[in-house]
Amino acid sequence: MTVGVDGGALSGGDIRLEVGVYKVTARLLEFLSQSDNSNNYRIYTMGKVGEGIREKWGVRFSERVLTPTTGWMKWRVPAEILIHPVDVFLGLSQVLPVNLLTSHKISPLLRRLAASQNGPNNWRRLTASQNEPDSAGRHRSPQGKAVLSSHGSPLMIGFIYDLSYRSDPASYPGSADRLRSQTDDLVRRADLIVAVSESVRREILKAYDFPSDRIHVVYPGVDREFSPAAEPYRHPKPYFLSVGAVKPGKKLPDAIRAFGQFIESSGRDFDFLIAGGDYWPDPAVGRTIRDLGLGARVKLLGHVSRQLLPNYYRGAVALICASGNEGFCLPAAEAMASGTPVVAVRSGALAETIGDGGIFAEPGDTDGLADALVKIAASPLLRRKLSSQGIVRSKRYSWRAFARGVFNLYADHQAAGN
Repeated sequence: MTVGVDGGALSGGDIRLEVGVYKVTARLLEFLSQSDNSNNYRIYTMGKVGEGIREKWGVRFSERVLTPTTGWMKWRVPAEILIHPVDVFLGLSQVLPVNLLTSHKISPLLRRLAASQNGPNNWRRLTASQNEPDSAGRHRSPQGKAVLSSHGSPLMIGFIYDLSYRSDPASYPGSADRLRSQTDDLVRRADLIVAVSESVRREILKAYDFPSDRIHVVYPGVDREFSPAAEPYRHPKPYFLSVGAVKPGKKLPDAIRAFGQFIESSGRDFDFLIAGGDYWPDPAVGRTIRDLGLGARVKLLGHVSRQLLPNYYRGAVALICASGNEGFCLPAAEAMASGTPVVAVRSGALAETIGDGGIFAEPGDTDGLADALVKIAASPLLRRKLSSQGIVRSKRYSWRAFARGVFNLYADHQAAGN
């Protein structure tokens, strides 16, 4: 079986983008290469990925650099799949390719090219598969393996990380409409959907008419370097930490205001370190720091390397998560694995991910968030308790288990077709 993978997130060329989907894509491929010794993988990228990523792939993994990248999922990737078919496609960037077999926009030239590459007999089998299901109602791939697809294309597996652009479009300036459109298309094209939390699964079922038994929750993992054994970062003062892109959806101004209230009410000499790139800058962050006169206490660190980030987690009194609607929240899981408690708002999947590894305030309740910071700063006993509980909880988040969960989706379907 050949598995096509959208590896576009790996070819961004900007370290500020090495978060979220980038990390999920990189770790999934790394752990699939360790565990899957039977299938072949084609990773479609927009530019050659770094050796640090490629060196972790096995011999069954090949990179296909596709240029030009214009119309990535509308023409470029679909054309590649049409000419060089695959059995399964993993849409890791919350988008799936157009099925050019059924698209009225496919050109006669492209059809002739695909036929010449696949041979006239294979081309007839490929197009006939739309109308000739097997006895179980499954359509077969060009290689003859049954896949649970209703449209004669590869088994399409779409990944959905969150739908917060629907509830909070203002936090996605210039991209909310695009995200909505591509996710709408994903749901229409997907045979199966991977949701990264039960919270996201519920949101999908609320927003779309999609069969619930075809949405599978598979939790992302935590890198091994996030551990209580990490050397703590030595900062001159105790500090709270925020990790993640400095973008509007993270609600960092709320966290900064809560920190300011914490300083005022507790009188403690703390700093607030914010680690994250500004590829999608939130101008309200700097403005809030200036308005509250916190320039000496709130430190914008920018992107922090994978090598140093565990030290920052380990040295923090707590991680602050004020995001409006996280689909999972990798930083919360990484903090817990490092033995660092989490102070978060009870929104999206944060309560699901963190559980008893942190304490919570309600969304938008700056006073409640500040009170939680006071409580955790004042009680070493509470910090030790949350630290122990968080370490235990973080063990349920494993990249190996994530890769196994994704693999089982198409392996089970392949087995059902034999």
